Amino acid sequence: MTPNQIKRAHALRMNAVNELRALDAAVEGEFSVEDTAKEVSINEEMRRLDTLIANGLDSIEGAAKQADAVAALEERSGTPVAAPSDESARLRAFAHGESRSVDFMPSNFEERAAMQKGTDSEGGYTVPVNMYDNIVRSLRDLSSVMEAGATVISTAGGEDITVPKSNAFPTAAIVAEEGTFGGSDSTFGVATLGAYKYGFLSTASVELLQDSAFNIEAYIASVGAEALSHAMNTHFITGTGTGQPEGVSTAAVTTGDTLTTKGVLTADELIDFAYSLQRQYRPAASWLVSDAFVLAARKLKDGNGQYLWQPGLTASQPDILVGSPVFTDAAMPALAATVDITQAVYGDLKRAYMVRLAGGINITRSDEYAFASDQITWKFSLRADGRVVDTNAARKLINPAA
Repeated sequence: MTPNQIKRAHALRMNAVNELRALDAAVEGEFSVEDTAKEVSINEEMRRLDTLIANGLDSIEGAAKQADAVAALEERSGTPVAAPSDESARLRAFAHGESRSVDFMPSNFEERAAMQKGTDSEGGYTVPVNMYDNIVRSLRDLSSVMEAGATVISTAGGEDITVPKSNAFPTAAIVAEEGTFGGSDSTFGVATLGAYKYGFLSTASVELLQDSAFNIEAYIASVGAEALSHAMNTHFITGTGTGQPEGVSTAAVTTGDTLTTKGVLTADELIDFAYSLQRQYRPAASWLVSDAFVLAARKLKDGNGQYLWQPGLTASQPDILVGSPVFTDAAMPALAATVDITQAVYGDLKRAYMVRLAGGINITRSDEYAFASDQITWKFSLRADGRVVDTNAARKLINPAA
């Protein structure tokens, strides 16, 4: 426990003592069953608080002894003992309740973030850039849309930003001598990327955070990334674009092919669908599908009896379908006989889809929220959006309308 937590525990114990005294003063004669039960409950709470206070004092005493041991070692050896890295020290201070929040910011916004956040004494820390990169790397690994190559940008603030959106290719033609230039311009629109706030609560025991072997950096990167990526990625696939990101499976990208029979794949239709994507996008194209789609696609063979599906060369590499890597996601509609639903997305997601992360990742600590269970609560928040920015770079395979 931190010194502040010990003070709160002392205050709660004093309240319990006063409550017990008031009960004794109010009861005349013998205790009723209800009075006895209340007295037992108060005494149990006092014993629990006594244990918490004792453990907290032991922890503080242990930390002091460790500091004395380090000082003695330095004095004997004449060599300073290596201190923890600045980042580790700040995160450890945050874990121990010496600051109330941390912000993980991308490198090019580190200076601005430092001006926006308070000093250590004001309860705010800006954590060095590599923790932000670690969390974003985990987000990419857990989000199929980001893993498949979607463009990811980071901005300092959350104001709306606009990026060009390509809807058609330009065409050129031969121009005769002294002739008039013709052809058509590419059709550009505008995609507006906002900043929707994603957040969740997580708890950790006080004992765990006080354990010197506990890796606070890994805990934050894994727990935060897993919850945030799941929520965001669902919207990156099926979002409506209204009050949430626009999903790549629900956006107005070009329909490459329509299945002849709802929910039924054939080898010829998959090949036709893959080659409906324009040539310049195919070298970097990938599949985004459901597990049910994979189950059906793995059984398909070409005219020579060869499976269309090829396993990845190593465990870390994606499997291959019609020459392109496959990424599965539970948010993709399952292969089913439902009219008009998207059964697969195929394309160059780096050019087709853009993810915007706004303002860094904030984690705020509360010692009070789960105080009774001796746990620390963490509030994670991240602002993000996603939009299709090139409708030609991806294709949808859909079920027929009837």
